[in-house]
Amino acid sequence: DYTVDVHTLKVLQGVMSNPEYRLLSDNDKRLLNIATLMHDLTKTEGAVDKTHPQFSAFDTYYILEKMNMPERDKIKVYQLIKNHDWSEKYNAKVPIGGGKHRELTPKERTKVAKDIAFEMRDGKNFRMASILAEADLKGVKESGEFYDKYRYSLEQGKHEIAQLVDQ
Repeated sequence: DYTVDVHTLKVLQGVMSNPEYRLLSDNDKRLLNIATLMHDLTKTEGAVDKTHPQFSAFDTYYILEKMNMPERDKIKVYQLIKNHDWSEKYNAKVPIGGGKHRELTPKERTKVAKDIAFEMRDGKNFRMASILAEADLKGVKESGEFYDKYRYSLEQGKHEIAQLVDQ
C-alpha cells in the first residue's frame, strides 16, 4: 500500500512503538533505528526483490564506514538489515517444479532456524531483528492483513529461534 519511503517511516514508527524497544540500551535503539531507516535502501519500488536485504546491508555498511562508525556497531547494523527478512526464510516455500512449491519439512525448518540463530547469536541481535521484522510486516498493508497473514509463523519462529540463540 505504500511507497518504499513511506513504508520505511511506518516501519520506524512500528519499531519505536514496540514494547520490547524500550528494553534496549540507548546504543541498541540507535543502531536499530539506523537499520530500520536503511533496511530497504536498495529495494526496487513496486517489485518483489529477494536480494535487497543483502545489498541494502552491504551498502549501509559502506555508508557507515564513511561515517567512521565503530566496527562492532557497523556489523550489528549490517546483520540486522541482512536478516530483517528472517521470518520469510524461516517460512520459505521450496520450488518443486511446474510453478509449484511445498512447505519446508520440520528438519529443513530447524536447519534454517539454527542458521538464523547462529548469525544473530550476539547480544540482543535476534530480539532487535524480531522487532524490525514485525514492524516491517505491519508496514506493508494499511489494513494490517499482511501482518495478520504471517503473524502466527512470525511468533512461532521467534520462539524457536530465541531458544536456539539462548542455547
